[in-house]
Amino acid sequence: PGFPADTSDSNCLPAQQRFVRAINRHYPRLKLVILAFQYPFTDKTYEWENNTVIAFGGCNRGGIARRLLWNRVTAKLNSLEQEWDIKGILAFWAGECALVGKRWAVKNKKKFICWAMGQDALPGNKYFKRANLEGRELVAISDVLAKKISANHHCSPVRVVPIGIDRESLPVPGVNKDIAILCAGSLIPLKQYHLAIEVMKKVKDLFPQVNMVIAGNGPEKEILEAMVTDSQLEKNIQLPGEQPHEVVLQQMSRCLVFLHPSSFEGFSMACLEALGSGAQVISFEQPMENHIANWHVVHDVNEMAEKVIAILRKNSDTQPNFPYPLKSTVKDIMDLFGPELIQKSVPLQRDCISG
Repeated sequence: PGFPADTSDSNCLPAQQRFVRAINRHYPRLKLVILAFQYPFTDKTYEWENNTVIAFGGCNRGGIARRLLWNRVTAKLNSLEQEWDIKGILAFWAGECALVGKRWAVKNKKKFICWAMGQDALPGNKYFKRANLEGRELVAISDVLAKKISANHHCSPVRVVPIGIDRESLPVPGVNKDIAILCAGSLIPLKQYHLAIEVMKKVKDLFPQVNMVIAGNGPEKEILEAMVTDSQLEKNIQLPGEQPHEVVLQQMSRCLVFLHPSSFEGFSMACLEALGSGAQVISFEQPMENHIANWHVVHDVNEMAEKVIAILRKNSDTQPNFPYPLKSTVKDIMDLFGPELIQKSVPLQRDCISG
């Protein structure tokens, strides 16, 4: 649905940015072409770190405009097939990209994989039925998401593949942990950051000087600011707005606790980044069946506050944790396309994977 407009667009799908870079690094002879349906909001073709990006500038319009967009994407796939001989299509999210990609792949007898990543697993997603998505072509980003897909759409993904993190993409954990609690993400109802403020009220009773940063922007910002004022927490909670991704990573390296009160997640990339930055993570969602070190799952605000208090009392350094290396993520996805694509991904103008 989107891709960075340029190399400075760090906040646009950082996980997908890392994934593309990792493919470039581990499969340098493979040609990638990235089709971005809605964002950037311009119709253009450009190079992003030596990868071709074709942006259709859909701007999230609906109705006939969206149907015409799908026709343009299909026409572009036909053109790419003539030029490159496409070997496979990887669609991010089980949405319109999966619908267009699946239809084209079936017609042209190409390998198709769809990576379901979050809210696309919910029962209201009409694209599952429209695209006739099958388990053998579905990958889920987490165990919990695979279960939701099975329950809501009656098919079981062939594999669970989290988007991993590599050490090189994160700053060295800071010695000075000057941020006690950090939240980071879009300020939308789904993320439930009002609960983080409720947690802060309880924590402040024992730690009057405790501080929290809620980094991000969105429609809930004014509501959250009003809550901070009404709770007299102006000296404890900062809402700096949207910041470059690199700045948020630096904040993670300086925090003791990363709080993630979201009501639903496929697998929070921010939580994985915080783990790799040496923070303790607390959330309501348990993405994987196996326990992840330094990731604490709680059930309500009271439990969340109690866990924060326990970590602050201990106030000890946490070793960075990388439970899902990015190299393994890339290998697991590429394996699904079969050995022919991997072994024969030569730098000739007849091999291409589009997504």
